[in-house]
Amino acid sequence: MTDKCRLYGVEEELRQSHILPKFIIDYFKSTGSRFIRGFSTPNQRRQDGIKRNYLSHQAEQDFSIREKWFAENFFRRFMDDGQSIFPYDKNLYYFLISVLWRGLLHQLELPEIYSNPQLKVDFPKNSSLCLPKYPRVKLLEQSSVR
Repeated sequence: MTDKCRLYGVEEELRQSHILPKFIIDYFKSTGSRFIRGFSTPNQRRQDGIKRNYLSHQAEQDFSIREKWFAENFFRRFMDDGQSIFPYDKNLYYFLISVLWRGLLHQLELPEIYSNPQLKVDFPKNSSLCLPKYPRVKLLEQSSVR
């Protein structure tokens, strides 16, 4: 499917991307049922996480690098080894923002977001939340997270 990349705003072939990173979905499935369930439809089983055509190949690769870094340096060390102190760098910020960004895009697609007067969403439907390719942000890095 060719459309505008929701991250970089370029017209390209879009990839199906998981809203939650695949390693998290795989962990849910390996530690519980072979299936996952949603809050709104708990009786409906799914074999995989929610995917959307949001990202170009380059955007998917940029996210993938940080997902791999997070899985190897935080997630597996915490879940498998019980480690609780972690050194980190800008990859942590990038990963966390990427997950929040995908979740926000997904939520903005839901019609009930716009029809609920209590939410007061003032954001055009199907808008792009494009970010500069490499924003110039100064990060305050610490040697560990507790």
